[in-house]
Amino acid sequence: MLESRSKHHEQGQDKYVVPLASYSMTTRDYIVRPDATAGAMTITLPPVGECKGRFYSIFAYYATNTNTITIRPFTSTGFAGGDAEGWAGNLVLNEMGRGATFYSDGRKWHYGDKHFTSSLAAGNVNLDEVHLTVNTAGTQNIDACKCTLEIGAVVGAQAGAFMAKLDFDVSTARTTGLGYAVGAEVILPNLVGVVSGHYTCVDHELSAGDVMTITGSTRVSYMRFAAWGTQTAIDDSADFFHLSATGGVDHLLSVNAQTLRVEIVDLPTTIKERFVVLSTEQNILRHVSTVTTGNFGMHITGAIDDGISEGAAAYFQANVTGTPPGIVMGTGIWTNINEAPVSGVIRNLDIGIYSGADLAGADVFNVYMSIISAGGASNLTYQFGFNHNGDAIDGLLWASNAGSIAMDVADPTGGGGAADARIKMRVGGNTYYLAVYNA
Repeated sequence: MLESRSKHHEQGQDKYVVPLASYSMTTRDYIVRPDATAGAMTITLPPVGECKGRFYSIFAYYATNTNTITIRPFTSTGFAGGDAEGWAGNLVLNEMGRGATFYSDGRKWHYGDKHFTSSLAAGNVNLDEVHLTVNTAGTQNIDACKCTLEIGAVVGAQAGAFMAKLDFDVSTARTTGLGYAVGAEVILPNLVGVVSGHYTCVDHELSAGDVMTITGSTRVSYMRFAAWGTQTAIDDSADFFHLSATGGVDHLLSVNAQTLRVEIVDLPTTIKERFVVLSTEQNILRHVSTVTTGNFGMHITGAIDDGISEGAAAYFQANVTGTPPGIVMGTGIWTNINEAPVSGVIRNLDIGIYSGADLAGADVFNVYMSIISAGGASNLTYQFGFNHNGDAIDGLLWASNAGSIAMDVADPTGGGGAADARIKMRVGGNTYYLAVYNA
């Protein structure tokens, strides 16, 4: 009896093999270290049904991109994957040390792959889940899952520490809800008065070495967006990004003014709140906002520094090409009055100059207009044109604080006339006075 057991143990002992060419494993080849030095080779697993409950280790002793080692299941049966249920595809080793440990449950080979087909009609499907619970205060750095790709050589067209892909590329596939390649969710602290921390769904950090320089066609960005394939539907229907917010966080996305709130931080102390203005039309800067008392629909402030020979806080220029048949406005300004005003002053264009400094020595113009033509004059060339559409108006010009405009001076011609209120005008190098009378 003892002798019989000894022979059985000898026949079933672990076997270590180093194939130098294509090799079909037996049920006793527990450790296989194929060497593809002589050329590409194939390792065929033993019948899965004969190996139930056993582990097999297959790791490349030598392999390259040319001299590959392909691992496939036993193929005595006719369906895909040979005799192995749910076979995800042959495993190809192309580098020394690559491999896998295979376990047979009698019908399927398990080797760490995360590939399977789910027929679950309802509920949640999670191929793998990492759930880390932290219940001790003071931990500094916590990552429930961390993926690091360390590169020490020049790599090819693509390299990434983490790759997420959501594939709907069959005619019957879609989602009735939200489809995402990467989902990120942060549940904020349910506390009164959260006093510390910075909470964000996605954190992007871009670091550069002390000696880094960028030349040639190199591109650096915090995020990159690229679309491919048939893009007609994307162009017509897709958005660059979608932002939804409730009325309670209206300053994150101001629906009335169409602005996005952005915080610009100059570490460690300077924090500036800025708002990105969104246009309501494609390829046209169109901004519509509801203006409350004391605010502006759009407010532009420009600092003009020393040494600037010509500058403007805001500059508008219209480049007219061809021969448009209608009216061309370089800048159009209209105030549409949709309700009868009760009181107040309505100004279509309010222009002013304020100075807290002495302006002696400077030429000051509240409005300066030029018409410059390289050719002959047009049919009508005027500095002003008036059209009040037949509606009665009280006057053509109204002057406030008119002491500096309508000057009560003696007859400037020297003819001995009475002192009158006059408007001073300068045409070329000459000064003229336009007399204004009450009657």
